Amino acid sequence: MQTLGATPVTVFILTRDRAVSRPFYDLVLRLNRRTDGEYSTVYDLNGGEMHLTTVADHKANVHP
Repeated sequence: MQTLGATPVTVFILTRDRAVSRPFYDLVLRLNRRTDGEYSTVYDLNGGEMHLTTVADHKANVHP
């Protein structure tokens, strides 16, 4: 059995506009883009993956 630290993760980031968000992940964080589909853009996280997912009416939570 693998420990949690050795298991690849899958992360979902919600955004209203992927076209506006993608430059941050592409150019600032320099993540490698795997696919760019109808519902999400998938980035490689060194074995795991991050899905940048469009949710048209998404409103971010307020942080303290």
